[in-house]
Amino acid sequence: MMAPISGVYRIYFLDINKQKAYLGFSIIEIPIRPKFYTVVGYRSENNPRVSKWTFTQGTGGPDSYKVYSAKHPNAAMAARGNAIVASEGAVDTFTFEAAEVSNSYRIKNASNKAWMLKLADGITQLHLSPNGAEVFYLEPA
Repeated sequence: MMAPISGVYRIYFLDINKQKAYLGFSIIEIPIRPKFYTVVGYRSENNPRVSKWTFTQGTGGPDSYKVYSAKHPNAAMAARGNAIVASEGAVDTFTFEAAEVSNSYRIKNASNKAWMLKLADGITQLHLSPNGAEVFYLEPA
């Protein structure tokens, strides 16, 4: 299995009910500069907050990518503490490690793997943890 190629994708994971949950932006905007957006999961790809993501080759090897939002083109995925956000002020390179199922990946940075932190009322937020094991899927947009 190969890592994703540069291009535009929707990213989703399977929630506890095995339904697709697409990565998009929280309805809460944080009033700081440079702007950043909390990345959360939504159960419908038609939700207006779901984003398409543009992958460009990163500097950490053949499986590393910088991931930009198509909804907010100046915002790229970046680690902020334990959270992965879409930031207009920074861009981090993430490795997309092939998982067991075709077109599925584990997202990681130098020391942690991504997972979806379950918050109240079915809301999930993209986070990093040494024990993160979430599988993410890429769907051409």
